[in-house]
Amino acid sequence: MEGALAVAARAREGFASLGLDNILLVEGNFDDTLEEALSQMPAAELVFIDGNHREDPTLRYFRQCLRKASDESIFILDDIHWSREMESAWEQIKAHPDVRCTIDLFFVGIVLFRDAFRDVRRKADT
Repeated sequence: MEGALAVAARAREGFASLGLDNILLVEGNFDDTLEEALSQMPAAELVFIDGNHREDPTLRYFRQCLRKASDESIFILDDIHWSREMESAWEQIKAHPDVRCTIDLFFVGIVLFRDAFRDVRRKADT
């Protein structure tokens, strides 16, 4: 997904030059395209959020993608320290009950959902 049409065109050229024909490039504002794109996916396994760098849109994109997340999903958020709003969004994402682990690499944040101890707890409960 790409909001900047010039960047999308460049990406399309790159995909074509590499002979990649299994990529669906969605052009347009995330607010207009994300929900439809997610509805066509069975799961959101790898998500890279680099859209609107404000708190509310970032949290909205996270929540939308979260509906398609699984234990195997990895979300990457760009520019988590870009502004106070982005830092606030990052803090809220880290505190979300479905998030199991976060990694702050300063420029990007990585979010993991796998409950590594779920199977251990199940065995202990039986």
